[in-house]
Amino acid sequence: MSAEAPFPVLAAALPSPADAVRVRNGRRWLVAVLLVWALVTWFVVPHGIGYSWRECDTQAIARNFLVDGFDPLHPRVDWRGTTAGYVECEFPLYQLMIATSLAGIGDLDAEWPGRLLALLAVLAGAIAVHRLLEWRTGPGGALAGTCTLLATGSAALMATRVMPDALSFGLAMASLSPFVRYLSTGSGVSLLLSATSLALAGLQKPPALQLGVVMFGWTLLLARHRLRDLRLWLAFAAIVGTVAAWLVHGKGLYETTGLSFGVTVGDTKFPGLEQLLQPKVYGQLAWTTLQYGVGVPAVLAFGWLLLRRRLDRQDVVLLGTVAFGLIASLRYSFHQSIGPHYHAFAAFAGAWCVARAWPSPPLPKALLLAAGLLLVGLTGWRLDAERRFRTDTLNTPWVGLAQSVRPAITTEQPLLIVRGEKEAVDASWKRRTNYEDPRFFYQSRLRGWALSRDQFDLKRLVELYEDGARVLCDMAPGKNPPEVQQWLEQHGEVVGETAGVRVHRLRERP
Repeated sequence: MSAEAPFPVLAAALPSPADAVRVRNGRRWLVAVLLVWALVTWFVVPHGIGYSWRECDTQAIARNFLVDGFDPLHPRVDWRGTTAGYVECEFPLYQLMIATSLAGIGDLDAEWPGRLLALLAVLAGAIAVHRLLEWRTGPGGALAGTCTLLATGSAALMATRVMPDALSFGLAMASLSPFVRYLSTGSGVSLLLSATSLALAGLQKPPALQLGVVMFGWTLLLARHRLRDLRLWLAFAAIVGTVAAWLVHGKGLYETTGLSFGVTVGDTKFPGLEQLLQPKVYGQLAWTTLQYGVGVPAVLAFGWLLLRRRLDRQDVVLLGTVAFGLIASLRYSFHQSIGPHYHAFAAFAGAWCVARAWPSPPLPKALLLAAGLLLVGLTGWRLDAERRFRTDTLNTPWVGLAQSVRPAITTEQPLLIVRGEKEAVDASWKRRTNYEDPRFFYQSRLRGWALSRDQFDLKRLVELYEDGARVLCDMAPGKNPPEVQQWLEQHGEVVGETAGVRVHRLRERP
């Protein structure tokens, strides 16, 4: 394929592949790869949420749909204080699916349905990527690109964590092939499918909307006459309008309860000028991108495309949009401990580069074997990283402490205070943090107030005690002011302590 060749489907009305045998063989290999990858992922990485921050919040919202009422417009968190618990967050489609599964099996504590849904969403996204790459580069490049995607840290992360990112990714990837079909044929049904899929993906995670920029760029380059189609502009407006409407609604929830995930309120992912000028930040971003985004094979493929001058404008639109997305979310995307899930579309871009660089004639068997071993090794590396993460989250001692507290005190449903590990403001980025730690709430099945580490003083403690707080989980017990420590000794007792976490039971007022 020449450097400026568009998707072959744009050259005619979806012609039959010239080499049907190679296409069939490629798809058979795809099915085998997906099956093996899914089984290994499911069984190698331990199950359970443990103290995984985002997973605890996700699962709690799902469970609260069954406990508090199945109301899609009002997701509720546990760290609600005495409010109704409505929280400003992304649209909880994934949590609603989990809640439906939990209701179906009759077990509110089951954690495997969310993981199964995430795994299936990644598989669906991989199939959508393969279809798109098959149109763009042929069966060989499509299979190589899809295998590269599965070897990234993003694929391993999304498929094994109970988070909405997998569903957003799967829906976003599913929006691209119908859109290319629309560019080729003008099919209104294809455009509707594409717009619906991308809108749902953006509702789950707004960064998915970057694919709308890619769609516009591809339209401009490949089928400019479609820009005269009113349906296209209505579709773009519907995508943006749907997501914007939910964000406005979410802000209204925040104004009601004061609870927020920081999607539109307080917190921000955008970097400041100070961070944009720090070389260290870009070094950390590059390392995180290698692990969770483009990966080593894609870097090699991108270099080869540059040397051979095979990058075309379609490639530049996709790669440039993804790069801008990572910079725009730099506060989270730069470090693996904060925002590795922001690299999902970089993983797709990496798969794209490998597919574009893949030679049309079959590689010699020795080179194919070497490429296969590299991808297997990278897949094992990233799955092992998720295995170690999951093992750590399950084995931390204070998870057991939270669970042991649960049966002893939940009959009374006391209100809980959690003093978290984070400060209210990130000193490095000078931004509000999402300090509301959901983990002890989820594991103890209690509700109450989440405080930052520096919000914990005697005045606030007494106020919450007067409002009904009877349990305190202190995740920074060594930093209590003397007056706080004295008050705790007079009004309660320590019922558990481990791994730097201390739990107090506060006595009833005399």
